[in-house]
Amino acid sequence: MAVWVFLLFCPMMLMGQPHCTRELTKETQYTRTHNVLYAYGPDRYWKEERDFMLRYPGDNYVELIGFDDYSIGSDEVALRATISRAKIVSKLAEQHQKVAALFETANSKETTSDRFFRDFLQPIIQADSVKLGLVQL
Repeated sequence: MAVWVFLLFCPMMLMGQPHCTRELTKETQYTRTHNVLYAYGPDRYWKEERDFMLRYPGDNYVELIGFDDYSIGSDEVALRATISRAKIVSKLAEQHQKVAALFETANSKETTSDRFFRDFLQPIIQADSVKLGLVQL
């Protein structure tokens, strides 16, 4: 299984990018079958639902909705912000019948793996209204 993350920084790319990407992966040497999940993940630099969905290519092109967040593990403020984003993504994924995801994280303070999970990832995963189907470390 492969995951393609739409990082659409230019609004002009929105029109052709999802379609072109899907066509390229259909019957090429890279994928004899269509075992590709398409994901929308515009990083963590957004605070509101409207900003997150700004370049969403549409439900026909996406199976997973999520975000990257390398600030996890830095401090309590970053943790609260990540939980807030995870709640928004969970809500949007449910509305669009997609899987909510936290695509990339980082142990930015280089704490032990146990502490990173216990003090940072676990509070995100177990927070009220957070329903992540995928957490990629």
